[in-house]
Amino acid sequence: MTRTLALLLPAALACTAPLEAAPTGASSADAGTGANAPSVSVMDLALAKTPVVFEVPRGALGFSLAMWTPTGSERAVSGVRELRDPAGRSAVVDFVPQGGARPLGQGVRGAAAVTSSWGINDGPVAGPWSVLAEGPEGSSLRLLVQRTDDGQFHGGLMDLELFVPDGLLVGEGDVRRPIGANDAVGDPAIAARVDAFFALLWVSVGISRGTVTTRAMEARYAAAESGDARAELLRQAAPSQPGTVAVALTNRMSYTDGAPLYGYTLGLPGFADPGGGTRAAIAVALYPESSAENDAVTMLHELGHFAGLMHTSEDDGTDDLLLDTPTCAPKARACLDTNNLMAPSGPKNTPELTASQRRVMQSAPIYRAFPRVRGESSP
Repeated sequence: MTRTLALLLPAALACTAPLEAAPTGASSADAGTGANAPSVSVMDLALAKTPVVFEVPRGALGFSLAMWTPTGSERAVSGVRELRDPAGRSAVVDFVPQGGARPLGQGVRGAAAVTSSWGINDGPVAGPWSVLAEGPEGSSLRLLVQRTDDGQFHGGLMDLELFVPDGLLVGEGDVRRPIGANDAVGDPAIAARVDAFFALLWVSVGISRGTVTTRAMEARYAAAESGDARAELLRQAAPSQPGTVAVALTNRMSYTDGAPLYGYTLGLPGFADPGGGTRAAIAVALYPESSAENDAVTMLHELGHFAGLMHTSEDDGTDDLLLDTPTCAPKARACLDTNNLMAPSGPKNTPELTASQRRVMQSAPIYRAFPRVRGESSP
């Protein structure tokens, strides 16, 4: 599967060819019983012309910080210009993550987001951070923090909200049928994709299955074949509560030149919040030639972007921000990242993640983290 950076939208990432089928590995059990209360906390911050200091609480695994502009000002210059960690180190400078080359902190279609995992490969997350954000009057700035009792990962539950356009075609090959949100609950094609996704998530990241709900969208969202259409699709798929992953399902996505897209994320990281705008969801297109396993890998790859992961390397020679991921020379045919989940060409076999990539996903405020080792009592 070839995944390329959308050049017209500096932080948009898209999947432009089908992935090789990958084994799903061990299955994760539905761990819904006895689940803890939401572990993601929300804080609204004020916009100012000087850096704003905010306190990340003890036990934090990581955070996402997002801003979005008022309706009608989506083209205005906006974003997180500067971000400093508790030690005074620069995580973002002039919208560019420390060690990076692209202005990933800059707004795209009215929304921008950054993550604590950019350029910070060691040290605690908790403590006083500072942020300088820019945007037109009326813009909003919000913080989502993922935390546990001790700041360590102990597993957790991921909740999914699937947004289903009326008349979505599901199935494989010539045997396809239209469904709506109500049908999707028990549809075997949707269930197979959800099961395969959670199996991969458990094996790769150590996060278990939470609740899965479906929500309806209008029939017109069964296709999104322009930048405006893809942005509108994502706006329609905002989750109902912070920390929940929203997935917009569709049948066709493409660039205006017709090149098909299999998965799409408008920027990295995403922002799992009802007000996240175009950053609040990922999109996956279900094509007749695909399969449950292929679509599950597409979902997990896009979730990686949503958590803050870049491709391991791009065709232009740009590498990601992590020290333990393989790199690949521009246009090289043989690359060490062949099976990495975030390889630009997609994994050729069972997806792999490095320790740093797992840490980024485990620290993202996109699931309900267990506060401590299961069975332990509070101190």
